[in-house]
Amino acid sequence: MWSSSILLLALGASASKTEWAIVNLIRHGERTDNKTNIGLSPHGKLRAKYIGKCVAQNEPSFAFPLGPPTHMLASRRLGPDGKSKSDRPHDTIKPLADKLGLIMSNDIDMADTERFIKYVLALPAGATAFISWQHWWITWLLKTFAPNAPPFPSKCPYSQWADLPEYTHGACYDLVFQLVLKRYSPEDDWHATAFSLMHMGFDGTEDSECSSALGPNTNPTGWHQSPAKPGTVNLPEEHGSVSTCDTWCDPAIQQPGKPPSHCIASSCSKCSWCSGMPAALAAAPGLRLSMMESFELEDEDRAAVPTSGSSAGPGHWSAIHYFHYFLEAVGCAALVAAGAALVLPARVKALVATRLDQADKEEERPYIAAPA
Repeated sequence: MWSSSILLLALGASASKTEWAIVNLIRHGERTDNKTNIGLSPHGKLRAKYIGKCVAQNEPSFAFPLGPPTHMLASRRLGPDGKSKSDRPHDTIKPLADKLGLIMSNDIDMADTERFIKYVLALPAGATAFISWQHWWITWLLKTFAPNAPPFPSKCPYSQWADLPEYTHGACYDLVFQLVLKRYSPEDDWHATAFSLMHMGFDGTEDSECSSALGPNTNPTGWHQSPAKPGTVNLPEEHGSVSTCDTWCDPAIQQPGKPPSHCIASSCSKCSWCSGMPAALAAAPGLRLSMMESFELEDEDRAAVPTSGSSAGPGHWSAIHYFHYFLEAVGCAALVAAGAALVLPARVKALVATRLDQADKEEERPYIAAPA
């Protein structure tokens, strides 16, 4: 009995030595198209105020589960003359530093990954570091602790601010890159145990409400949610009416630019889109598409087609249509090429190759989930 008690005490003491820290990296706020302007755009200044308001709140958030940051760092970018070429990283988090009364470090050059590593390794246990940087270097900073970190995305659409100003060219400014660091004693170096991507939720206005990962009490311990009872999920045998299926199978809603290959194996396989005819056209009297014409159209152009003029009807081409999308879904490009060489006309073979090439290009684009 005594030996068991001693063992439990030893394990508890060992576990208590484990230390944690958080590093949140962001891109500086929006810039203008004027390359000589080293500061933030008007929207960038509003984002800086939003960060100052939402990150400084006392309530923990998903991005800041331990509360406001304890350490702050902004990159420095100097020209050959020793003058600053960009004040944006500094200006993006300066309102927050002022509100918290923190001294923000600004003595690490943009490309100095060695000094960045030393800064992170020097963080004390329980620290939350908030760091603002140039976006093209963020990936390399992350990879020093998380080698599998993804490249910085060119786009990161999110619901709060869908209509981005033209001068931003749709660039991604809203992401928070989070590293959770762990070590077993102060003598050990920090190492990353988790990597996450999340959104700040800035909606582009002065009175933007704190949301997404900066929303108050969005961290799991703030949910006050009782765990669900273990069990199974009972699903209906079918997805519902034909109209529901059409919405569910619509590639513009599901994933723009990708074929709804899931329709083939689902109970929605007989919806009008999966049969080769968009729902909008199916519902319009007098408008009909043949499968050959549907096969040639890009997804976003389907709704613009007026009428059918081909003699080949949907019934004639439906087998090819289903076979083509099934092959796209499982990625059997070689099998498609071999089968097409044997049974498909040259015109259809070219279309199949084009669609597969388009699908491959779509797969290369990074996808970021945007919380509402």
